[in-house]
Amino acid sequence: MPSTYTNLLYHIIFSTKDRRPLITPKLRIELHPYIGGIILDAGGVPLEIGGVADHVHILAKLPAVLSVSDAASHQGEFLEMGRGATRSCSRLRMAGRL
Repeated sequence: MPSTYTNLLYHIIFSTKDRRPLITPKLRIELHPYIGGIILDAGGVPLEIGGVADHVHILAKLPAVLSVSDAASHQGEFLEMGRGATRSCSRLRMAGRL
């Protein structure tokens, strides 16, 4: 019986508008787990999330049914709206990722 194995790892980078240094260390404490929660909600696995004041790097394993453009769009929508940060942080704490 045939089967398919996929291991889709993606390096995604988001930057602030005009590369302004808006991501403070205090904001990073909430932002990185929040992004991880969005990836989990989409069915992916956040492997590493980091960055500096003007951009964020994400290394994530995404399911084969989710296109990279859909995943990036999903991230952008939620980051813009700023919803669910507390829920995502709590989920990551329970999963031992925070």
